[in-house]
Amino acid sequence: MNKSAKKSVGSELTEFVHELFLKKEFGEWRDSILRYENGRWYSLIVELDKHSAPLNLINHLGEDIYSKFVFQCIKSPDYKVSNEIKVLFTVTGWIWTSVVGYSKVRDI
Repeated sequence: MNKSAKKSVGSELTEFVHELFLKKEFGEWRDSILRYENGRWYSLIVELDKHSAPLNLINHLGEDIYSKFVFQCIKSPDYKVSNEIKVLFTVTGWIWTSVVGYSKVRDI
């Protein structure tokens, strides 16, 4: 994959991560975020499937991407006060990453 194609896919990945936190279809997965083990990597497609989330948006990226698309949850230093975690997304073997601050209390 050339540099231009990777940049395009990177934009799609970033857009998809935003949709994970905005679309109702991913609500069950979002509700489970606080239960993930701090600092452990999880396969995004596997976890979405466990929560019956739609997979069509991630599947269209192709198996080379979605099979390596992982995330981990990291509790913020003030977690006991804020209930905020950082969700770190990456594709194994790529430089692309995305970090989202998330708090169930602030979820709309």
